[in-house]
Amino acid sequence: MRKVMVSEEKWNIETKKLERVDLYEAWFHQFGNDECSENNSVTVAIVERISDGKVDMVFPGNIRFLDQPQQQEKWPEERTAVVALLREICRDHGDNDWPDSLHLYDVIDKHLLRHIERSA
Repeated sequence: MRKVMVSEEKWNIETKKLERVDLYEAWFHQFGNDECSENNSVTVAIVERISDGKVDMVFPGNIRFLDQPQQQEKWPEERTAVVALLREICRDHGDNDWPDSLHLYDVIDKHLLRHIERSA
């Protein structure tokens, strides 16, 4: 997956121009088609919000890739290292009842922070 910025164009009253406004960072999954009506479809970019895992379909012109394709090669190695560290922290302060493939936000929220909040 690649990291993207999802944006939209908004009308700026002061400058009287359309301006691109960044909305959120997301993981790009793939391009797809969204059927608007019978025999009519549009191309969409399928993205997953990094903040909460919500999946959106957005107009391809509203995404901007933030990384270089070659950076993707490092992600599996970096994720493995982060998962290993989270396993150690969750062993001491949370629980390890989660698969290695679980979204990191969910690991931290559900298997670490909730235990820390209960013990505080």
